[in-house]
Amino acid sequence: MNAPQHLYVMRSGTGLIKIGRSSSPLARLRTLQLVSGMQIELVAVLPDRGSEERAVHAALARYRLNGEWFSPRGNFRSDLAKIIGVELFQIRPIEDHRRLISERALKRSTHLTRILSDKRRRLTQQLVDDIMPSSRAQKLSDGGGLFLFVSPTGFKSWRFRYLDAHRREQCLTLGSSPEMPLAEARTECEGARMSARELIKGAL
Repeated sequence: MNAPQHLYVMRSGTGLIKIGRSSSPLARLRTLQLVSGMQIELVAVLPDRGSEERAVHAALARYRLNGEWFSPRGNFRSDLAKIIGVELFQIRPIEDHRRLISERALKRSTHLTRILSDKRRRLTQQLVDDIMPSSRAQKLSDGGGLFLFVSPTGFKSWRFRYLDAHRREQCLTLGSSPEMPLAEARTECEGARMSARELIKGAL
């Protein structure tokens, strides 16, 4: 039996709003905090309303920045309040919602912390979609020289870093995200890696 999905609202330290769904919003929050390195808070949890996520996103399309992230400009707050039927930021304290998070979910959050702290772990498509821009450029490694570059403006691109025959570092841009998904980026990286090896052999 699938765990119930809850609709959640999060807010970044810069004021951007994330609207998504999860069976464990607290575990989701911890993942985002670890991946982005930014201050993010859980503003609201709407129990068992995860199925409404797509409709909410469609209704707020004019405020959308990227993926599940929205800009709170103009009438965003009032529009969101009308759609979800509750006044944003006037919802009871998030501590009251902790009863929605089972002991298993909390253990999963600890497990996620351990996974994301292990630099040997590879990226997932979900993490790629969720990463937010910050004031400085970010580089998220997937291993083997492949990494996701996130500019301060929010542009994401896949890049392959390698050493040439003279041991000088080179960087090749493979494509942009989300146009190029993670699986395709890995395939492109493997091809670029093989080409780089051939060039190095030819130069020796």
